[in-house]
Amino acid sequence: MLKFVIFSFFFIFVVPLVAMEADKPILYSKKGCKWCEKVFSEVKNLSALVEIRDAGDPEHAKELVCIGGKFQVPCLVVNKTALYESSCIIEHLNHSTSMK
Repeated sequence: MLKFVIFSFFFIFVVPLVAMEADKPILYSKKGCKWCEKVFSEVKNLSALVEIRDAGDPEHAKELVCIGGKFQVPCLVVNKTALYESSCIIEHLNHSTSMK
């Protein structure tokens, strides 16, 4: 597995490069997050559209911060770009679905 190293002022992160190269969009979420639940309930067949990653997992949390610069869920990563607001995520996913 390819990896790259990210240096910050306090930490050094080694993050799998595969996380940034996925064909499918990646949705970072966390159990108990009402905004994440809103996305899950609004978008039908969510697991068919995106890869879902639990931001409660330390490795996924590191990926999320490296990609978007902050730990905030829900976060949809599309083409290495982070999209944060649940309503924007829902709109994007529904629009993507309607175009297929």
